[in-house]
Amino acid sequence: MFPFLSFNLSGLNPVAHYSVCVDVVLVDQHHWRYQGGKWVQCGKAEGNMPGNRLYLHPDSPNTGAHWMRQEVSFGKLKLTNNKGASNNVGQMIVLQSLHKYQPRLHVTEVKEGEGEDGYPSPHTHTFAFPETQFIAVTAYQNADITQLKIDHNPFAKGFRDNFDSMYAASESDRLTPSPPEAAGCQQLLPAPRFQPFVPEQYPLPPGRFFGGDRGAALPLPPKDPPHWYFPPQQPPGPGALEYGGYDGGYGGGKLVPYG
Repeated sequence: MFPFLSFNLSGLNPVAHYSVCVDVVLVDQHHWRYQGGKWVQCGKAEGNMPGNRLYLHPDSPNTGAHWMRQEVSFGKLKLTNNKGASNNVGQMIVLQSLHKYQPRLHVTEVKEGEGEDGYPSPHTHTFAFPETQFIAVTAYQNADITQLKIDHNPFAKGFRDNFDSMYAASESDRLTPSPPEAAGCQQLLPAPRFQPFVPEQYPLPPGRFFGGDRGAALPLPPKDPPHWYFPPQQPPGPGALEYGGYDGGYGGGKLVPYG
Protein backbone atom coordinates (compact mmCIF):
# COMPACT_ATOMS: atom_id res chain seq x y z
CA MET A 1 0.00 0.00 0.00
CA PHE A 2 1.42 3.35 -1.04
CA PRO A 3 1.35 5.94 0.39
CA PHE A 4 1.67 3.75 3.46
CA LEU A 5 0.04 4.43 6.81
CA SER A 6 2.18 5.84 9.61
CA PHE A 7 1.06 6.92 13.09
CA ASN A 8 2.48 8.49 16.24
CA LEU A 9 1.12 7.00 19.47
CA SER A 10 1.07 8.66 22.87
CA GLY A 11 -0.63 8.25 26.25
CA LEU A 12 0.10 4.52 26.56
CA ASN A 13 1.28 2.80 29.72
CA PRO A 14 5.02 2.36 29.12
CA VAL A 15 5.12 -1.05 30.82
CA ALA A 16 1.80 -2.43 29.58
CA HIS A 17 1.66 -4.54 26.40
CA TYR A 18 -0.31 -3.58 23.33
CA SER A 19 -1.10 -4.99 19.92
CA VAL A 20 -1.46 -2.55 17.03
CA CYS A 21 -3.33 -3.42 13.85
CA VAL A 22 -5.11 -1.85 10.89
CA ASP A 23 -8.30 -2.96 9.20
CA VAL A 24 -10.02 -1.56 6.11
CA VAL A 25 -13.81 -1.11 5.93
CA LEU A 26 -16.22 0.18 3.28
CA VAL A 27 -17.10 3.86 3.53
CA ASP A 28 -20.43 3.50 1.71
CA GLN A 29 -22.51 1.05 -0.27
CA HIS A 30 -21.76 2.53 -3.69
CA HIS A 31 -19.79 1.49 -6.72
CA TRP A 32 -17.50 4.26 -8.01
CA ARG A 33 -16.06 5.20 -11.39
CA TYR A 34 -13.72 7.91 -12.69
CA GLN A 35 -15.59 10.17 -15.12
CA GLY A 36 -14.92 13.69 -16.34
CA GLY A 37 -11.80 14.03 -14.21
CA LYS A 38 -13.51 13.12 -10.93
CA TRP A 39 -14.95 10.15 -9.05
CA VAL A 40 -18.73 9.70 -9.22
CA GLN A 41 -21.05 7.13 -7.68
CA CYS A 42 -22.26 4.47 -10.07
CA GLY A 43 -24.72 1.93 -8.72
CA LYS A 44 -24.70 -0.13 -5.58
CA ALA A 45 -21.68 -1.78 -4.05
CA GLU A 46 -21.24 -5.47 -4.67
CA GLY A 47 -21.78 -8.00 -1.92
CA ASN A 48 -19.19 -8.44 0.80
CA MET A 49 -16.09 -9.96 -0.69
CA PRO A 50 -14.61 -12.78 1.36
CA GLY A 51 -11.09 -12.31 2.56
CA ASN A 52 -8.90 -10.81 5.22
CA ARG A 53 -9.50 -7.18 6.21
CA LEU A 54 -7.05 -6.99 9.12
CA TYR A 55 -3.29 -6.43 9.21
CA LEU A 56 -1.44 -6.96 12.49
CA HIS A 57 1.74 -4.94 12.91
CA PRO A 58 4.71 -7.35 13.04
CA ASP A 59 5.99 -5.79 16.30
CA SER A 60 2.82 -6.80 18.16
CA PRO A 61 2.51 -7.32 21.04
CA ASN A 62 4.94 -4.90 22.60
CA THR A 63 5.26 -2.42 25.42
CA GLY A 64 3.73 1.02 25.39
CA ALA A 65 7.25 2.45 25.60
CA HIS A 66 8.13 0.65 22.34
CA TRP A 67 5.10 1.99 20.45
CA MET A 68 5.63 5.56 21.65
CA ARG A 69 9.36 5.60 20.89
CA GLN A 70 8.96 6.19 17.14
CA GLU A 71 6.45 6.27 14.30
CA VAL A 72 4.41 3.13 13.83
CA SER A 73 4.69 2.41 10.12
CA PHE A 74 2.61 -0.02 8.04
CA GLY A 75 4.90 -0.01 5.02
CA LYS A 76 4.61 -3.79 4.58
CA LEU A 77 0.82 -3.82 4.35
CA LYS A 78 -0.31 -5.11 0.94
CA LEU A 79 -3.65 -4.80 -0.82
CA THR A 80 -5.09 -7.28 -3.30
CA ASN A 81 -8.34 -8.14 -5.07
CA ASN A 82 -7.37 -11.81 -5.21
CA LYS A 83 -9.88 -13.84 -3.22
CA GLY A 84 -7.33 -16.64 -2.95
CA ALA A 85 -5.22 -14.46 -0.66
CA SER A 86 -7.83 -14.66 2.12
CA ASN A 87 -5.73 -17.06 4.17
CA ASN A 88 -2.62 -14.85 4.10
CA VAL A 89 -3.49 -12.91 7.24
CA GLY A 90 0.05 -11.70 7.81
CA GLN A 91 0.46 -9.56 4.66
CA MET A 92 -2.63 -9.21 2.45
CA ILE A 93 -5.88 -7.28 2.85
CA VAL A 94 -8.47 -8.30 0.24
CA LEU A 95 -10.52 -5.48 -1.33
CA GLN A 96 -12.95 -4.97 -4.21
CA SER A 97 -11.95 -2.70 -7.06
CA LEU A 98 -13.81 0.62 -7.50
CA HIS A 99 -15.08 0.69 -3.91
CA LYS A 100 -14.24 3.36 -1.32
CA TYR A 101 -12.48 2.26 1.87
CA GLN A 102 -11.50 3.69 5.23
CA PRO A 103 -8.42 2.37 7.07
CA ARG A 104 -8.77 2.20 10.85
CA LEU A 105 -6.08 1.93 13.51
CA HIS A 106 -6.71 -0.35 16.50
CA VAL A 107 -4.59 -0.23 19.65
CA THR A 108 -5.44 -3.10 21.98
CA GLU A 109 -4.03 -3.60 25.46
CA VAL A 110 -3.06 -7.22 25.89
CA LYS A 111 -3.91 -8.72 29.29
CA GLU A 112 -2.40 -11.88 30.64
CA GLY A 113 -4.21 -14.92 29.37
CA GLU A 114 -5.82 -13.05 26.42
CA GLY A 115 -5.13 -13.74 22.80
CA GLU A 116 -2.55 -11.74 20.89
CA ASP A 117 -4.24 -11.83 17.49
CA GLY A 118 -4.93 -8.08 17.48
CA TYR A 119 -8.66 -8.32 16.90
CA PRO A 120 -10.65 -5.56 18.64
CA SER A 121 -11.70 -6.30 22.19
CA PRO A 122 -13.14 -4.32 25.13
CA HIS A 123 -9.60 -3.02 25.66
CA THR A 124 -9.31 -1.67 22.10
CA HIS A 125 -9.10 1.99 21.10
CA THR A 126 -10.02 2.63 17.45
CA PHE A 127 -8.97 5.65 15.38
CA ALA A 128 -10.10 6.64 11.87
CA PHE A 129 -8.70 9.51 9.83
CA PRO A 130 -10.92 10.62 6.90
CA GLU A 131 -7.89 11.86 4.94
CA THR A 132 -6.75 8.24 4.58
CA GLN A 133 -9.87 7.17 2.63
CA PHE A 134 -9.21 5.80 -0.85
CA ILE A 135 -10.88 4.06 -3.78
CA ALA A 136 -9.35 0.71 -4.67
CA VAL A 137 -8.38 0.38 -8.35
CA THR A 138 -6.47 -2.07 -10.50
CA ALA A 139 -5.10 0.74 -12.70
CA TYR A 140 -4.52 4.42 -11.97
CA GLN A 141 -7.20 6.65 -13.46
CA ASN A 142 -5.43 9.99 -12.98
CA ALA A 143 -2.17 10.65 -14.85
CA ASP A 144 -0.97 13.05 -12.13
CA ILE A 145 -1.40 10.37 -9.46
CA THR A 146 0.45 7.89 -11.67
CA GLN A 147 3.44 10.21 -12.00
CA LEU A 148 3.34 11.10 -8.29
CA LYS A 149 3.52 7.45 -7.29
CA ILE A 150 6.28 6.67 -9.78
CA ASP A 151 8.34 9.56 -8.40
CA HIS A 152 7.93 8.64 -4.73
CA ASN A 153 7.01 4.98 -4.46
CA PRO A 154 10.11 2.89 -3.60
CA PHE A 155 8.42 -0.11 -5.25
CA ALA A 156 8.18 1.78 -8.56
CA LYS A 157 11.94 1.84 -9.14
CA GLY A 158 11.49 -0.37 -12.21
CA PHE A 159 9.25 2.26 -13.83
CA ARG A 160 11.80 5.01 -13.19
CA ASP A 161 14.69 2.89 -14.49
CA ASN A 162 12.72 2.00 -17.61
CA PHE A 163 11.84 5.64 -18.20
CA ASP A 164 15.47 6.75 -17.79
CA SER A 165 16.79 3.96 -20.01
CA MET A 166 14.47 4.91 -22.85
CA TYR A 167 15.80 8.46 -22.88
CA ALA A 168 19.37 7.27 -22.45
CA ALA A 169 18.92 4.90 -25.38
CA SER A 170 17.63 7.67 -27.61
CA GLU A 171 20.67 9.80 -26.78
CA SER A 172 23.12 6.96 -27.34
CA ASP A 173 21.55 6.19 -30.71
CA ARG A 174 22.57 9.66 -31.83
CA LEU A 175 26.02 9.75 -30.23
CA THR A 176 27.39 6.20 -30.46
CA PRO A 177 29.48 5.54 -33.62
CA SER A 178 28.75 2.57 -35.81
CA PRO A 179 30.37 -0.68 -34.67
CA PRO A 180 33.43 -1.95 -36.58
CA GLU A 181 32.91 -4.40 -39.38
CA ALA A 182 32.77 -8.01 -38.31
CA ALA A 183 35.14 -10.46 -39.91
CA GLY A 184 33.72 -12.09 -43.02
CA CYS A 185 30.99 -9.50 -43.51
CA GLN A 186 30.64 -8.04 -46.98
CA GLN A 187 30.80 -4.30 -47.35
CA LEU A 188 27.72 -2.64 -48.75
CA LEU A 189 28.47 -0.37 -51.72
CA PRO A 190 26.22 2.31 -53.18
CA ALA A 191 24.57 1.83 -56.53
CA PRO A 192 26.51 3.17 -59.54
CA ARG A 193 24.30 6.20 -59.91
CA PHE A 194 25.22 7.31 -56.38
CA GLN A 195 28.97 6.81 -56.72
CA PRO A 196 29.74 10.39 -57.88
CA PHE A 197 28.31 11.65 -54.59
CA VAL A 198 30.80 9.74 -52.43
CA PRO A 199 34.22 10.34 -54.08
CA GLU A 200 36.09 10.36 -50.77
CA GLN A 201 34.85 6.94 -49.70
CA TYR A 202 34.84 5.29 -53.12
CA PRO A 203 37.45 7.10 -55.34
CA LEU A 204 37.06 6.73 -59.07
CA PRO A 205 40.01 5.79 -61.32
CA PRO A 206 41.55 8.68 -63.31
CA GLY A 207 40.10 9.21 -66.72
CA ARG A 208 41.91 8.22 -69.86
CA PHE A 209 42.05 11.71 -71.26
CA PHE A 210 42.08 13.67 -68.03
CA GLY A 211 45.13 14.04 -65.87
CA GLY A 212 43.29 15.57 -62.95
CA ASP A 213 40.16 14.87 -60.99
CA ARG A 214 37.29 13.60 -63.08
CA GLY A 215 34.90 15.38 -60.82
CA ALA A 216 36.57 18.79 -61.38
CA ALA A 217 34.68 21.20 -63.58
CA LEU A 218 36.21 21.84 -67.01
CA PRO A 219 36.57 25.45 -68.27
CA LEU A 220 33.90 26.44 -70.71
CA PRO A 221 35.02 27.51 -74.23
CA PRO A 222 34.64 31.16 -75.20
CA LYS A 223 31.38 32.15 -76.79
CA ASP A 224 33.13 33.50 -79.96
CA PRO A 225 32.21 31.75 -83.23
CA PRO A 226 34.39 28.75 -84.08
CA HIS A 227 37.31 29.16 -86.53
CA TRP A 228 39.12 26.91 -88.94
CA TYR A 229 42.89 27.07 -89.26
CA PHE A 230 44.56 26.76 -92.66
CA PRO A 231 48.36 26.34 -92.79
CA PRO A 232 50.39 28.46 -95.23
CA GLN A 233 50.70 27.17 -98.74
CA GLN A 234 53.98 25.52 -99.71
CA PRO A 235 55.36 25.39 -103.25
CA PRO A 236 54.31 22.14 -104.78
CA GLY A 237 57.03 19.62 -105.23
CA PRO A 238 57.64 17.50 -108.26
CA GLY A 239 54.66 15.32 -109.03
CA ALA A 240 52.42 17.00 -106.44
CA LEU A 241 48.86 17.85 -107.19
CA GLU A 242 48.15 21.54 -107.77
CA TYR A 243 45.08 23.38 -106.58
CA GLY A 244 45.39 26.48 -108.68
CA GLY A 245 41.92 27.75 -107.99
CA TYR A 246 42.73 28.30 -104.31
CA ASP A 247 46.34 29.44 -104.41
CA GLY A 248 45.57 33.06 -104.96
CA GLY A 249 43.04 33.31 -102.17
CA TYR A 250 45.22 32.20 -99.28
CA GLY A 251 48.71 33.53 -99.20
CA GLY A 252 49.49 32.63 -95.60
CA GLY A 253 48.06 31.01 -92.53
CA LYS A 254 45.11 32.87 -91.07
CA LEU A 255 41.86 32.26 -89.21
CA VAL A 256 38.66 32.40 -91.24
CA PRO A 257 35.27 32.58 -89.55
CA TYR A 258 33.14 29.52 -90.06
CA GLY A 259 29.60 30.09 -91.20
